[in-house]
Amino acid sequence: MSSRTGIPADFLEALSSDMEAEGFEIAGASFREESFDGCIIRSSVIRSSDMSGVSFRGGAFTDVIFDGVDLSGADLSECLLSNVSFISSKLTGIHLSRCRIKKLIIEDCICRYSSFDESAMADSRLSSSDFSSSSFSGMKISSSSILQSELSSSSFIRTGLAALDLSGCSIDGIALSEDLSEIKGAKLSFDQAITLIRGKGAVIAE
Repeated sequence: MSSRTGIPADFLEALSSDMEAEGFEIAGASFREESFDGCIIRSSVIRSSDMSGVSFRGGAFTDVIFDGVDLSGADLSECLLSNVSFISSKLTGIHLSRCRIKKLIIEDCICRYSSFDESAMADSRLSSSDFSSSSFSGMKISSSSILQSELSSSSFIRTGLAALDLSGCSIDGIALSEDLSEIKGAKLSFDQAITLIRGKGAVIAE
């Protein structure tokens, strides 16, 4: 059941009538389990709000900042995200699959069990965040970075990681293809490389 509190009436009116909202600053609102599929939000800031279970499937976000927002279980699949920032937010189980992503920032966030499957991401930075047990399968990643983040038990099958520096991340138990082709060209620490090779059954001489 949705819990709609603290959301500006003109924001809701803009989304219901035009399916677009622009230039809003929202704080302390509850969008819990609301559905705004196909809607567009531009040039807005949302702070300290509950957006858990919300759906914007097939919508778009441009020049939007989420600061201290709970987006657990939110469905943003098939969205366009351009110049969007998630700061100190909870993104556990968020759906960001089949998205077009450019200039995304995720910083100091909890993103466990999130899904980025089949998305295309460019010019983005994911840092100081927990993506453990998440899925990044079938992604196209370009001109982006993943820094000082928890990636353990996540899947990168069919996602090329060339040019990414993962040496500061935890990658224990990540899922890759049998030939490890996904990490060709990626920067790993010595210990990370040894762990991956051992994980494929190789015996390392002491």
